[in-house]
Parts: sequence; structure tokens; C-alpha cells
Amino acid sequence: MARDFTNSTNQIETDMTDTTATDRTYAGWLYKDGNGGGNSGRWFHKGGSNAIEHGSTQSSGAMQFRRRFATTVGVWVTDGAMPASSWFHACITMDNASASNDPSIYFDGGSAEAITESTTPAGGPTANSTALAYGNAPTLGTRGWDGRQAHHGIWNRILRGDEIDFLAAGGDPRHLPNSLISYHALNEDLQDTR
Repeated sequence: MARDFTNSTNQIETDMTDTTATDRTYAGWLYKDGNGGGNSGRWFHKGGSNAIEHGSTQSSGAMQFRRRFATTVGVWVTDGAMPASSWFHACITMDNASASNDPSIYFDGGSAEAITESTTPAGGPTANSTALAYGNAPTLGTRGWDGRQAHHGIWNRILRGDEIDFLAAGGDPRHLPNSLISYHALNEDLQDTR
């Protein structure tokens, strides 16, 4: 089962408010029908209108990852488009300790996607205790994901390549409990939260 967001204003707000991690991994299954609200449909969004972190679509179909730093927000975009109209596994890892670090973005495991840093971050990483949401930007409500999402895990560490491959092969995020801080099945009518 999966949650269908259909490019609307709906979203799932989680209980994940963690602000402590410098290392972070987001992983989950996505099905993209279109680019979503404002050509920037949110896979996930943490923070208010000035997001601390978010993963989203772009008009080109690429995936964007934004991470807020004190002086300048970092923005990275995959050089290729996300798979469309089919299920795929997405994973973003980031060492947030320094603005000189770049994230890694994976589609269906294997090697990381080529990315372009479209805005170079500066300053130290920022944090807030706003809950993470799936499927939209909570304070905007106009960045709805157009498609479905399922089985998301968030870790306060960078997953190894073999662990990312395990998830991309259909492995359950709960089988990687080391530093797993949040799991959401995203069933249509049931929010499964750890």
C-alpha cells in the first residue's frame, strides 16, 4: 500500500522533529506522476517556509535537495530526471557538518546520481524543531507531490552503499535499526510511525 498525494494540499505531518544530526539519510519509495505543485512537489519538507531540508521535483523532472546553512542555503539538483510513472527507490545522504560537503542522491541504489550544485551553501548548518512532513510544504500548502509515496526511513547517519542497495531491493527500513529515528509506511488510511 502507498499514500497517493495527487498534487493536492494534503500532507502527512510526522513526529520527527530531530535537530541534532549532522549526518542524515532520507530513503523511500516514490511514484511520480508529474512535477507537483509549482513544479516543486515535495517528497519531504522539514521547517517552515524557509525549509531546513527538503527533497522535491523540478520542472525538468530532476530531484532537488535543499539544505539551509546560516549564510546561504545549499541547493543541489540531479543532472538526470527521476523515473516517471513507475515506482523507484530514492535515497539522499548528507553530512551537514560543513557547507563544503555535497549530498549524494540515489535512484534505485547502485551508484549515486550526478548532481549539480546550483547554489553554494555558506555558514554553519541551521536547525529547528518543526516536524517533518511528506507530500507538501506545510506552511505553503502549494507544493503537493503528484504521485504516491511509501516506506520512508530517516537515519541520523549516512547509510552505506550495501544498505542503500538493500532498501532499493525492497528491504524494510526497520531492518536497519542503527540510528533509525523515523519510519513511516504511508499507508493510504493508516499512518504507521516509529
